[in-house]
Amino acid sequence: MNRTLTVLAALAALLVAVPAQAASATVTRAWQYKDASAAGLELDNLIGDVRVEKGNSAGFYVSVKVIAEADTAGEADALAQAVEFRSRDSGGSSLFQVKLPEPHFAMIYLPGAPASWWSGRMYVKYLGERRNLTGDPDKGARIRADVVVRVPEGGRLTARNKFGDTMSEGVAGDVTLHGGRSTVGIGIVIDGRYGSYGLVRSSNGTGRLTLDAGSGRVEVATHEGEVNADTGSGGIDIANCKCRINADTGSGSIRVVDSEGELVADTGSGSVTVRHFAGSVRADTGSGSVKIEGLSNATELVADTGSGSVHVAGDLSHLEEMKIDTGSGSVSIEAFAWPSMAVTVDTGSGSVAVDVTDAEVTRHDGRERIVLIGGAAGRGLIDTGSGSVRLRTVAAPAE
Repeated sequence: MNRTLTVLAALAALLVAVPAQAASATVTRAWQYKDASAAGLELDNLIGDVRVEKGNSAGFYVSVKVIAEADTAGEADALAQAVEFRSRDSGGSSLFQVKLPEPHFAMIYLPGAPASWWSGRMYVKYLGERRNLTGDPDKGARIRADVVVRVPEGGRLTARNKFGDTMSEGVAGDVTLHGGRSTVGIGIVIDGRYGSYGLVRSSNGTGRLTLDAGSGRVEVATHEGEVNADTGSGGIDIANCKCRINADTGSGSIRVVDSEGELVADTGSGSVTVRHFAGSVRADTGSGSVKIEGLSNATELVADTGSGSVHVAGDLSHLEEMKIDTGSGSVSIEAFAWPSMAVTVDTGSGSVAVDVTDAEVTRHDGRERIVLIGGAAGRGLIDTGSGSVRLRTVAAPAE
């Protein structure tokens, strides 16, 4: 009998602990901008996803779906209705903003944010106002606004989205996407659980593309034109691009594959990996390796790492300038076609091996070696503070 009462008491306590099912409410609205808006639209959203698509009209089109959750249907509906929208349709200075008035949204629920003062404090500055963020759904307003923007051909869009994914698909124009901006202020947060707030991604686009994630990943899949990818903390992944690429991350890896044009890659801490790239490459990492394989049609090759190895492979016959520098790490170059170049090799500590057909190697000033390849028309420098250097001819890959 006592055992039965104990079980029933435990079940009763469990039922009390289970929260009631939250009620939700949805508000949907849309705006069609005049044709002149193609000259420029700026968009701001605090929390939710922003999706950018190819438009069918001469002007921008914006639709918003607001989703609110609360304990009751009435409270959820009131919360959804409290969201305001600021729209200005005035040619090149057109504007759209999702506004969350402070009386209703002084504290906003953000999954993964600190849930109590003991675990940390977090806030964000948005549209000139401060909003506190919490990971406790009972303490913050449960709200999100998912925005769809349709861009006319050749249109210019700047979209800023604080918390959520920001993605573009099939757009031809001048598109700038900001996600997870570093305007987030963090008080006592110690660990990295609160460091990433969404993916910034573009696919199948043309034109000038700028992707900026304060903290999060940046991805580009199939683009033609120009790509500028920047993240304070996160990886950058670019594939199938015919463009001038500028990729920069404070902490994270950079990967570029199956592309052509011109590449500048810079990471404070992380590796740079390039595979099957046709064009010049400049890669710089404070700490991390640089690996470039399947390189072709490059007139310039620069690889600089404070700590890490450098490996280059491919057809180097078009090179006019080459500079490879490692503070601590080895250098390996494997080519099936070499340029006409005089390469100075300087190692503070490490061996030098040259296995290049018809190359002439001379020693200069103790640790330096001069490698003359072909008519030595171009100039190259390989410098390692501590690490070996190897130059080797390999067979061309099978077609």
